[in-house]
Amino acid sequence: NIKKIIRELSLHHKKIETRKSGLEVGNILNLIKKTQNIPGDIIETGTYFGGLTILMAKYLDLLNNDKKIFTFDSFEGMPKPKSEKFLDTQGFLKVDYEYVKNKFKRFSLDNRIVIVKGFIEETLGTLSEKTFSFALIDTNAYDSLKFALEFIYPRLSKHGIVAIDDYHKPKSSTESLGTQQAVDEFCNAHNLTLISEPFAYIVKNWIILKPNILFIVIDSLRADKTYGDKKSSITPNIDLLISEGTYFKQAISTADQTGLSLGSLFTAKYPFKSGITY
Repeated sequence: NIKKIIRELSLHHKKIETRKSGLEVGNILNLIKKTQNIPGDIIETGTYFGGLTILMAKYLDLLNNDKKIFTFDSFEGMPKPKSEKFLDTQGFLKVDYEYVKNKFKRFSLDNRIVIVKGFIEETLGTLSEKTFSFALIDTNAYDSLKFALEFIYPRLSKHGIVAIDDYHKPKSSTESLGTQQAVDEFCNAHNLTLISEPFAYIVKNWIILKPNILFIVIDSLRADKTYGDKKSSITPNIDLLISEGTYFKQAISTADQTGLSLGSLFTAKYPFKSGITY
C-alpha cells in the first residue's frame, strides 16, 4: 500500500504538491501503519499546500481506516519568533486557504480531512478533548514547535507516535529556527527518548531508562602501557576499573581526532551526521 502511494506521488507530483521526497513520505506512512490500530485520530501542524495531507488520507483509505486527519495552518505564513536569536521567517510559506480547501475537495477527501485555520497557539485548544494515534509536527519555528509538543504529547494514546519534520535538516538551518533545540528541550524535560532514524519521532509511554554514565577520557593512552601481563606502567586505578567493569580489547573509532570520536560516542552518529567538525 505504501508503494502505491509513492507511485501515485511520482506520477502526479505537480497536482499533489508536497516538499517531501518519496523516501520521507514512505517513512511517515510507515509510522501511520504502526499506529493504525491505536485509538485516536491524526493531527498535522503545518498543512502548506496539503500534499502530504492528501497522501496520508489516501493511505488511510487503502487501510480501510476511518480515522480523521486534523490539519492546522495559519495560512498567513510562519509567525514572528519571540526571541531575536532565531531567524525571523515571518510570513514565509504562506499559502491560500481557499486553494487548499478546494484541493481537498477535488481529491474527494474533504470528508476525511478537517482544516483548522489560524496560528496553532490560538487553535490547538479547540481539540483539547481529542486523543490522537499519530501526530506530524511540521512547524519548524522554536515557539510553535515547543507549543505543539506540549499540547499534543499528553493527548496521544498509549504507544501513539508524534513525528517531527525537519529535525535532520542541516545544523545551520535547525539552529537558526530552533527546531532541534525545541525538540531536545522537550525530550530532556520529560525524560523521553527521541528515535532519530529514519525519521525523528517519539513513542508515547515507550520508556527507556537512561542510566547515568561517567566518561573518563585519557587522550593518547596506549593499551600496551596500561593493560596486560607485559604492561610497563603502574596503574592501580585503571586496573580496578577493568576488574570491576568490562574491558574491550578492540575498539574502532569513527575518526582519527578525539573531538570527532567523542561526538560519535555522545550522539551515536557519524561525524558527518552529528555536525561536530573539530
